[in-house]
Parts: sequence; structure tokens; C-alpha cells
Amino acid sequence: MGRSRFHALRATALGMTMVIVCAGSVGSVAAVASAQPRKKPGPAGAPAPPAAASTAAPAGPRPLAQTLTGDAKAAYDAAKLLVGDGDFAGAEIKFKGAYDLSSDPRLLWNIAACEKNQRHYARTIALLRQYLDTGKDLLTDADRHEARALLDAMASFTVKLTVGVSEPGADVFVDDEPVGTSPLDKPVMVDIGSRKITVKKAGFKDATQQVQVGSSSDAKVDVKLEAEVHQGRLSVSSQADARISIDGQVVGTGSYQGRLKSGGHTLRVEADGMRAYQSEVVLADDENRSIDVPLEKIYVPPPPPDSGPSFEVGVSGGPGVKMHADNPWMMTGRVDVGWRPGWPTNLGLYAEYATIDATNTCGTDLHGPAPAQPLDLQLRSSFQSCAYAKAGIELVVHVLPAHAFDPWIAFEPGARLSLYDYVTFDPLSGHSAHNTDTLPAIDLGGRIGLDWHPVRSFRPWAVGAFGSLVYTVIADELPHTDFTNTGHNGTSPPSSGGSGGSGGSGNQVQYFSAFFGLRSSLAF
Repeated sequence: MGRSRFHALRATALGMTMVIVCAGSVGSVAAVASAQPRKKPGPAGAPAPPAAASTAAPAGPRPLAQTLTGDAKAAYDAAKLLVGDGDFAGAEIKFKGAYDLSSDPRLLWNIAACEKNQRHYARTIALLRQYLDTGKDLLTDADRHEARALLDAMASFTVKLTVGVSEPGADVFVDDEPVGTSPLDKPVMVDIGSRKITVKKAGFKDATQQVQVGSSSDAKVDVKLEAEVHQGRLSVSSQADARISIDGQVVGTGSYQGRLKSGGHTLRVEADGMRAYQSEVVLADDENRSIDVPLEKIYVPPPPPDSGPSFEVGVSGGPGVKMHADNPWMMTGRVDVGWRPGWPTNLGLYAEYATIDATNTCGTDLHGPAPAQPLDLQLRSSFQSCAYAKAGIELVVHVLPAHAFDPWIAFEPGARLSLYDYVTFDPLSGHSAHNTDTLPAIDLGGRIGLDWHPVRSFRPWAVGAFGSLVYTVIADELPHTDFTNTGHNGTSPPSSGGSGGSGGSGNQVQYFSAFFGLRSSLAF
């Protein structure tokens, strides 16, 4: 920009600057001239007005219109058109293109004018200083004076901002433009208003602050960087009894909340009878992630249909009561083997053994060990042990053989032998005799029960409870008493409940017995 530089742009840029400084809005060149009169040079490229005869025109650099050539000249001409249209951002791009191609420092003035009209005062000041530093012989004293005046006028529109950073080696940005690396050696010249300060450093979180500057010519902002913590927070919820595992380690039941390292993790949730859930969970830094895991029941196919007959072995046992005489308690144990032509039915044999409480008379019709009255002179019996063994057949019908719970009913006739070991005492002579006897009986029994198949996929195994009622159709409950050596002349005195001392002849009785207990069976 010599004496014949782009005068129209120059006058407009300076005039608008002065009007914005003074009035805050863009005005006309005439308004500026009236406020601060000065002689204006003619349009760029126009011939200089004729000089007075006594004054010689000083020599100077050629104007830009004549100096620029080729693409630089085309960019310069396009920029002038954009300025006339008020597109200062576009004009700045074109002026920069012309400057990059020609390196003519006078173009810095035009670039500064475009920045100023976009209210980028700090950039304008930087460009004007570069313009003064590099212009050298291309600038006149008037050019330098005008640039310095503009610098002074815009000084109040900028602030020297000192940026302090807690970590060295961090990249500092103002309004997303890089200004250096911490610690900055000098304050950063910024425009008044709200400024965005961003600081970045590897291994630390990006820090951004919005700073309002302009209340004074100097400002300071301190930025503290926080180290990156590569963790995220994971919350998992499922049913109350679900076991939650992360990376193979159980971390909770029903729910879990905790911090994990960023990256991928294996989540597994499982519960009895439910299909296990497993998934890969990827956590980002500082991510809060919640996962709800509804588990699905495991489908267990029904057992295959019967393909043919099978056999069943069962064991059972439990207490019972003999409802005769002194009603003694019994404890039974049984083994049964059956043939199953189909799951609903079972035809088999059973063997049962029971012990009978010998506290009194074991449920027989003999006289007990204690006198019935003060002058009771009958033979008395003290039982040492009582038991019976029984064998029979059984027919079992299952109500729900293909279900987890299967009620059943059984009919079980059998033959029984009761075994008695007792001592007979004669109160008249004081003699006693040891006796053992075996008495037969015929039983008709009925039993009901409930089988439970705990493993659905293995239906042959069952456990459950039962109750039984046995009707004794015929029985001899009067053991034979051998008392030939007791001083009663080889005869047995009569016993209560019997018809004589002949060992129970004619003593046929009927009664019930009741049992309950547990049973386990296996079919094969």
C-alpha cells in the first residue's frame, strides 16, 4: 500500500474503524471525514492529481493493482468485489490467498480491515503489528502513522489474558484457536467479551472454561487439569436369587453396583432352574450403565413315553400302632419289588418286618406283668421282645405318573407271623418260665401315598410319603404258655382273653393297625 494503494478499501477500513470506535456502528466515509477531516487519496490505480508547477511528485512503490499478477491479482480483484458486497469473511480468504502468492505486506492491511469488520480486534492488532514490522520501504510515514493510530484506537477492545495451567506441556486454545503450550511465556491478546478457554493434554481430561473479559485491560484464568480415570460404573439387576458374576467372579446376588475398568467385561447372571445369561459389556470412561437381566426358565422336555414294561424297587418305613389289647406302637421297614406293565400300574411282592413295643403285652391277650387287682392270682407275662414278619402281594395304581407329583393307591394282602419272647410268672408258687411263641395272622391292607420326582428329566426315581390302614382278618393273639415245671401239676392256669390254657386255641380275633412313613423307589 504505497501512495497509490487500494484507497477505497483503505479509507473504508479506517473510516469504519473510527466510526465503530466512536459510535458503535458502521457509518459512511463522509461522516468520518466530517468528524476528522483529512485529505483522501484518489481510488486505487487512479492517476495522481496534477501537482503544482513548483512541487515535484515524490517517487514511490507501484500500487497493488499494478504489482500483483496472475492468480494473486485475480484473488485481489475478487476480494475487492466481496468487500463492496459486505462479505468481509470471504474477502479475507481472498486477500490471504493473494498474500500467500505474492508475500506483499501491504495486503496485511486489507486482511486486518476484514478482521476488524468481523470484530476480531485481537487478530486485527496482530495483523497490524505484522504489517508495520514487514512493510519496510513499501509503507510511507503516513501509512505507519495511520496503522499506529488504529492500534491505539483498538487497544481498549482487547484484553491481555494470562492463562495458568496446573500441568506443563498442555496445549492451550482460545476460541478453539491454538495459542501455545503451558506454561505460556506471555499473556494472550483476546477480544473483550466471552472467551472459550480449552486446555488439552494426553492422560488428562480436556478442560474448558468460558471466561468473561473486558472489565479491565488485564485478566487471568487458572485451569486445573484432572487426570483421566479409565473407569465406568455398572449397575446390574435381576431376580432376587440370581448370582451375578463379572469376569468369572461372583460379585452379588440379585443386584450389583460398582466401578470397573474401562473396556470389555464378561457379565454372567444365573439362577437355579433358569437359563444363564452371559454377555460382553463395554464401559467407556466415566460411563454410567444400567442393565436389567430377566432370566428365562429352562425348558425341560417331558419324559419319553413308555416303551415297554419295567420293574420297580422300593423301600419304605415308619411308625404304626396295633389297635388291639394295649395298643402298642410299632416300627416297620419294608422292601417291595414290582413289575410295571405300564407307568400307571405296579404288580409286585413285598416283605415287611416290624418291632412291637414290649412295655406291656405287645398287643396280645395275655395277662400283663402287673396284677390287675389286689387278689389277682393269674399267671402274669413280662414280654422281652416282640416282632413280626410279613410277606404279601401288592397292586399299585398311579394317578399322575407323568407329573412331578404323583398320587397313588395300593391294595396289599399278606400273611404275617408274630414272634413273642416273654417270661411267665406264677404268683401262687413264685415260679417263672421263659417262653417263645410264633402266631400267624392274615392281613388285608390299603395304602395311599404321594410320590415326588425331584429330577424331572429322570422320572424313574421318586420319593414321597405314605399312610396305611391294615385290617387283620384272622389272628391268634394268645401265645402258648409252657408252665409244666412251675409247680402247677403240669397244667397251665387260665389266661385272660383266652378260652383256656391250651396255647390259644379258639382265640381268633380281628383288629386294625395304622401306619405312616416315607418311601423311595426306583424304576428300571
